[in-house]
Amino acid sequence: MSVADWARLFIQAVDDALSMFGHTVKEVVLFYAKTKYGINETEIPFKLELFEDCLYEIFGEASKIIVRQIIEKFSERAEFRVKVERLCDLSRFMEDFPYPP
Repeated sequence: MSVADWARLFIQAVDDALSMFGHTVKEVVLFYAKTKYGINETEIPFKLELFEDCLYEIFGEASKIIVRQIIEKFSERAEFRVKVERLCDLSRFMEDFPYPP
Protein backbone atom coordinates (compact mmCIF):
# COMPACT_ATOMS: atom_id res chain seq x y z
CA MET A 1 0.00 0.00 0.00
CA SER A 2 1.41 3.38 -0.96
CA VAL A 3 1.52 6.35 1.39
CA ALA A 4 -1.10 8.06 -0.77
CA ASP A 5 -3.43 5.04 -0.53
CA TRP A 6 -2.89 4.81 3.23
CA ALA A 7 -3.63 8.52 3.69
CA ARG A 8 -6.73 8.33 1.48
CA LEU A 9 -8.12 5.39 3.48
CA PHE A 10 -7.41 7.17 6.74
CA ILE A 11 -9.08 10.40 5.62
CA GLN A 12 -12.12 8.40 4.51
CA ALA A 13 -12.23 6.72 7.92
CA VAL A 14 -12.12 10.10 9.66
CA ASP A 15 -14.89 11.34 7.36
CA ASP A 16 -17.02 8.27 8.11
CA ALA A 17 -16.53 8.55 11.87
CA LEU A 18 -17.26 12.27 12.03
CA SER A 19 -20.23 11.92 9.68
CA MET A 20 -21.98 9.82 12.34
CA PHE A 21 -22.68 13.15 14.08
CA GLY A 22 -23.96 14.82 10.94
CA HIS A 23 -22.44 16.97 8.24
CA THR A 24 -22.41 20.16 10.31
CA VAL A 25 -20.52 18.60 13.23
CA LYS A 26 -18.00 17.09 10.84
CA GLU A 27 -17.42 20.47 9.20
CA VAL A 28 -17.05 22.20 12.59
CA VAL A 29 -14.45 19.65 13.73
CA LEU A 30 -12.45 20.01 10.51
CA PHE A 31 -12.69 23.81 10.68
CA TYR A 32 -11.51 23.79 14.30
CA ALA A 33 -8.64 21.43 13.45
CA LYS A 34 -7.55 23.79 10.70
CA THR A 35 -7.92 27.10 12.53
CA LYS A 36 -6.84 26.11 16.04
CA TYR A 37 -4.33 23.32 15.29
CA GLY A 38 -3.21 24.16 11.75
CA ILE A 39 -4.20 20.73 10.44
CA ASN A 40 -5.82 20.47 7.02
CA GLU A 41 -7.95 17.39 6.41
CA THR A 42 -5.24 15.92 4.18
CA GLU A 43 -2.66 16.30 6.97
CA ILE A 44 -4.64 14.42 9.62
CA PRO A 45 -3.05 11.01 8.89
CA PHE A 46 0.39 12.52 9.46
CA LYS A 47 -0.47 14.56 12.57
CA LEU A 48 -2.37 12.02 14.64
CA GLU A 49 -1.44 13.31 18.08
CA LEU A 50 -2.46 16.86 17.22
CA PHE A 51 -5.72 15.63 15.75
CA GLU A 52 -6.41 13.60 18.89
CA ASP A 53 -5.70 16.70 20.98
CA CYS A 54 -8.17 18.61 18.84
CA LEU A 55 -10.86 15.96 19.30
CA TYR A 56 -10.23 15.90 23.03
CA GLU A 57 -10.51 19.67 23.28
CA ILE A 58 -13.88 19.58 21.51
CA PHE A 59 -15.41 16.40 22.94
CA GLY A 60 -13.48 15.68 26.14
CA GLU A 61 -13.50 12.03 27.17
CA ALA A 62 -16.12 11.33 24.49
CA SER A 63 -13.34 11.83 21.93
CA LYS A 64 -12.34 8.23 22.66
CA ILE A 65 -15.58 7.10 21.03
CA ILE A 66 -14.68 9.01 17.87
CA VAL A 67 -11.12 7.68 17.88
CA ARG A 68 -12.46 4.16 18.24
CA GLN A 69 -14.77 4.71 15.27
CA ILE A 70 -11.91 6.09 13.16
CA ILE A 71 -9.76 3.06 13.97
CA GLU A 72 -12.58 0.62 13.25
CA LYS A 73 -13.47 2.31 9.95
CA PHE A 74 -9.83 2.50 8.89
CA SER A 75 -9.25 -1.15 9.85
CA GLU A 76 -12.24 -2.21 7.75
CA ARG A 77 -11.09 -0.20 4.73
CA ALA A 78 -7.46 -1.38 5.03
CA GLU A 79 -8.51 -4.95 5.82
CA PHE A 80 -6.35 -4.94 8.93
CA ARG A 81 -7.21 -6.69 12.20
CA VAL A 82 -6.79 -4.40 15.15
CA LYS A 83 -5.90 -5.44 18.68
CA VAL A 84 -8.66 -4.43 21.09
CA GLU A 85 -6.25 -2.58 23.40
CA ARG A 86 -5.28 -0.31 20.50
CA LEU A 87 -8.81 0.99 19.94
CA CYS A 88 -8.63 4.24 21.88
CA ASP A 89 -5.34 5.79 20.77
CA LEU A 90 -4.53 6.59 17.14
CA SER A 91 -0.78 6.68 17.68
CA ARG A 92 -0.70 3.31 19.48
CA PHE A 93 -2.91 1.79 16.81
CA MET A 94 -0.55 2.94 14.07
CA GLU A 95 2.37 1.25 15.84
CA ASP A 96 0.81 -2.07 14.82
CA PHE A 97 -0.21 -1.08 11.31
CA PRO A 98 2.07 -2.68 8.70
CA TYR A 99 2.64 0.57 6.82
CA PRO A 100 3.28 3.52 9.15
CA PRO A 101 3.13 7.05 7.77
